[in-house]
Amino acid sequence: MLDTDDFLTPPQAHWPLPQALPGALLHSCRFQPQKLDAQAFGRHGVDLPPNIGRAVAKRRAEF
Repeated sequence: MLDTDDFLTPPQAHWPLPQALPGALLHSCRFQPQKLDAQAFGRHGVDLPPNIGRAVAKRRAEF
């Protein structure tokens, strides 16, 4: 489970569609770009390419 101060909310199980699909599950998280910091990539085992590391915060969030 992710920390609550991380840039993703904990996963939530939900089903927004009108019909159930047997055996199908939907889990989602909310992305909070304002909480994305320079160390987030390393905490999650993502190697940040040098050009992305030098990019503006919006571009790093898109990566």
